Amino acid sequence: MGLAGVGLLAYALPLLHPPGPVMLERLPEGAGLLARLYPGIPTGWVAARLGGLLAAALLAASCAAAVRRAARVGEPDLVAARPGPARPLRAGALPAAAALALLHAACAPFVDGLGRGAQLAYVAAFALPAAVLALGTKGGADRREAPPRRVGPILAFAVPIAVWLAWRGADARGSLRPAHAVDTWFGMQMLESAAAGELNLVSGGLLPGITALHLLPQSVAAFGPGLAPSFPAVQLVHLGWLAVLGAGVAWLAARLVAPAAAPIALAAFLGAPFVLAMPLNPSPLFLGCFFAVTLAALLLRFHERRSLVALAGLGALAGVAATHPSTLPLAALAGLGALGSWLRGPRLPWLALAVPLASGAAALVPAIPDLETLEQMRVAYARGSGHWFELEPIILGRHSPFGAEALNEAGRGGTLDVPVAALLAPFAATRTSLRLWGDAAFDPLGAGLAAVGLAAALRVARRRPQLGLLVVWLGVALLPGLSSSYDRATLTRMFAMPVPLALLAALGFETLRAGLAPRARAAVLAWATAAAVAAGGLFLFDVVNPRILIPSSSGLALRALASAPPAGGATFLEHGPPFDLAWLQVRPIARHVPPEPVPVFAYTGVGSLAPGAAPEEELWLWSAGLEEDARLGSVVCRHFPASELHRIEDATGRARAYAARRAGPGWQPAAPELRWRSRPCGSLGRPGTP
Repeated sequence: MGLAGVGLLAYALPLLHPPGPVMLERLPEGAGLLARLYPGIPTGWVAARLGGLLAAALLAASCAAAVRRAARVGEPDLVAARPGPARPLRAGALPAAAALALLHAACAPFVDGLGRGAQLAYVAAFALPAAVLALGTKGGADRREAPPRRVGPILAFAVPIAVWLAWRGADARGSLRPAHAVDTWFGMQMLESAAAGELNLVSGGLLPGITALHLLPQSVAAFGPGLAPSFPAVQLVHLGWLAVLGAGVAWLAARLVAPAAAPIALAAFLGAPFVLAMPLNPSPLFLGCFFAVTLAALLLRFHERRSLVALAGLGALAGVAATHPSTLPLAALAGLGALGSWLRGPRLPWLALAVPLASGAAALVPAIPDLETLEQMRVAYARGSGHWFELEPIILGRHSPFGAEALNEAGRGGTLDVPVAALLAPFAATRTSLRLWGDAAFDPLGAGLAAVGLAAALRVARRRPQLGLLVVWLGVALLPGLSSSYDRATLTRMFAMPVPLALLAALGFETLRAGLAPRARAAVLAWATAAAVAAGGLFLFDVVNPRILIPSSSGLALRALASAPPAGGATFLEHGPPFDLAWLQVRPIARHVPPEPVPVFAYTGVGSLAPGAAPEEELWLWSAGLEEDARLGSVVCRHFPASELHRIEDATGRARAYAARRAGPGWQPAAPELRWRSRPCGSLGRPGTP
């Protein structure tokens, strides 16, 4: 166990002082596997961390198993081997629910022509079969084997969740870090389109196969025109859902692993840097965890109670989850689990199967109406044609979108690079500045406990198949990451991963506690360990990651404005027609991230900045990519010779933004973490023509 502790330290301590910011470059030909998976990071640093974690997990699991055998303590059971009996239904309840579900599915081919009111009615119809079955269940609420409710355990979890919610809410409000998460702003565009009535909620979407149904948990603004979404409101919704899902993860850990391990699962989930980044992203990345928790809870309810209400809800939610490529494997796993429980348990009427199948079809058919949509999904999600080392600097505004070198295959990587990186993602993430991801998606201690739980589950999976369920669940969550639209793996496709990993961390803790400290006070030990897990994750996300991730040009400009707002206002300059570069997301970032929206002006040529045509604001700001394309400093000096130009950089000098004040000296950013250089137009010499 001492050697296991050394291995865990070898994994965790380097994360507290990782290599500094990395500028992505083309990989040299013949680069090794780790160099391709984690570009710019010393391979020895990565290998030492992963090797230490592997040794720690194997040694700790083996030692704990040996002690358990000596003490004759068995592994914890997860779920009951056989389902319980079903509750009786009133006559006609099941046929009525099946008829409603089949009628709902029959309307699926016609949803394209529905108005917004009819779309909302179609969405509400997903709940009707479950409601009919609930009303038709004899005996009212099911209280069999219901433990007495105690206030103490509820408060024990409610207080840390409330503290987390308040802390992260205060941190997210007014934070400029969302400006660096550039490509996730596509989610805000989709939400605004739905709110404006431009998208059909059931069949419409901006990506193949993904409908606006996924937006409904994100904001009530998707329900109708006139409810324009705001980013602070979206952040609040994301935080609220994560708090609820954290409670759900703790409940699952108490039911599936052990009550004493629930605090570990809660801390490993809410303290994960991957989860902490979700409220700062406008895209609903919490949806993966939402489907993971709700599908698991409904499946558990059906397995233990033979609840047809849970089965009906499972079919509807699985159908919606199946319309997203990244949650499709979760939907398939839930369906297989329900079918296996159906076949092993007491017999149920075959008509009951019609309800979940029809509800699932009602969600799936509008999203994937034909084979052409499947082909579009294959091209969009699995072609792997993007080169990340060129895309990330362009999207962050550091380089011109037109100046990229011709793509070639030299050093692009091996065929297995993306799958291997996806399988290692729970323990070693690929650093990605524009999504706020550092070198670890989870805190060091939580990841170490999860590795111990994974090793322990694999050791006894043959004798105790229930423990193997968590391993299967994690594998299913990682499955969408085995393919990518780029030449590297992305955590976005594995956004359900935090749930099974948190449960494995709980299993790892319980394995060690029951095997090595069976007489210790389980609750005290669990909460102390949970505090260490949460502290590690928060330190990585709030302290370490901002030091190693390179900011975007828009984020730098907003930081400069926040430290010294000009009296005469400011405006962003962006690429204008004939180029459609909306994917650089300058407008949504300028509108939603700062406390007050910053106007954006489209630069279309030298004449667009001439007196009378130029924006009236005192200060103009633009990205390094636009400066590279148009030499805007020279253009400004040509039309306004009295101007003062500013070059703004981050502390490392690796990210840049530019600014100009037409009235000359009188403004400069006051943020100590920024560096800048100012010079008047006269120092440039005779302005040339860009």
